[in-house]
Amino acid sequence: MGQRAEAIERAGLAEAVGQVADAIIITDPNGVIQFVNHAFTAITGYSSMEALGQSPRILKSGRHPEAFYKELWSTIRSGEVWWGELVNRRKNGSTYLEEMRIAPIKEPQGKIKGYVAIKRDVTELRAANEARRFLTSIVEASEDAILSYGPSGAILTWNRGAEAIFGYSSVEAVGKHVSFLVAPEKLPIFGPTLERLLKGENVPLRRSVALHKEGRRIPVSITSTPIRDSSGEVIAISDILRDESMRQNVEASLQETTERLTLAARAGGVGIFDYDIVNNTLLWDEQQFRLFGIPRHGFSAPTRHGATGCIRKIGSRERKSSMLPCAARRTSIPSFAWSGRMEASITSALSLWSSGTPPAKQYG
Repeated sequence: MGQRAEAIERAGLAEAVGQVADAIIITDPNGVIQFVNHAFTAITGYSSMEALGQSPRILKSGRHPEAFYKELWSTIRSGEVWWGELVNRRKNGSTYLEEMRIAPIKEPQGKIKGYVAIKRDVTELRAANEARRFLTSIVEASEDAILSYGPSGAILTWNRGAEAIFGYSSVEAVGKHVSFLVAPEKLPIFGPTLERLLKGENVPLRRSVALHKEGRRIPVSITSTPIRDSSGEVIAISDILRDESMRQNVEASLQETTERLTLAARAGGVGIFDYDIVNNTLLWDEQQFRLFGIPRHGFSAPTRHGATGCIRKIGSRERKSSMLPCAARRTSIPSFAWSGRMEASITSALSLWSSGTPPAKQYG
């Protein structure tokens, strides 16, 4: 009766081992395979009949030196457990990365009567981890602030770019509500925007004002993206914020320079034009019309040769109100003093452009 119960217990144990997700191999003391479970077949491609009586060497990929296997066998023959990672080869020739733990099976007297190996295919897991590390390195290297926060608004991640722009370290920022970065006058907009994002709606690039740790205001552009889980539910929001201070300073400087040039030209009675090489278009201001006595309504879009034709008519003091083949728009580039120089510059620019050499912009 006891032997029967033991046999039933052994059969139940074998059935249970056969169903586990990890691959299991049992060998004799010489490494000859005595048992493999279903997971072994799923991972390696070898059926139980193909594996029994074979050595685990059928899985060797050739990626590891002999010293690696000598150390493995030395460990388990001494009665110790070996654990590590190795690259093995499936029946179809493809390789895979596995975690393996090998333990000796001992008799009551301590003699080793076999070995059991538990193996897990971690190829996809390692690839996912590598991809995650790669993406993390990109995020950390970005000069833009990249952060994420949960549905409650609590900050989850904070990169170096965020530290540089806002002055807060990751330790200081993670866990705080993201609204602490928002300028007070922008807070009424923040709430509705967050609600839209949590519903999974796409929110276009927007501009706002953020606050630095020192209290100064930072103009920023923001790109927000809902992060979803496998079921499609929004579980977090990712924000990319770019400091727009430099861009705004450059734009302000250009605007100031343009305004000064325009005022100087008007004070000196100088007409202003710009020639668009790509579109073959002349752009004139009001003073240019007055200087040449040509009414604004007398201009139309030019052809390739229309621009120079227009200049020739101006040079010959054409004062008729007939339609001239030019287009007029307001601009802020100083004009040539005479139409001959204007024509020469346009002709030269067209010649360079047609030859494939990008010309310098032609100014009056």
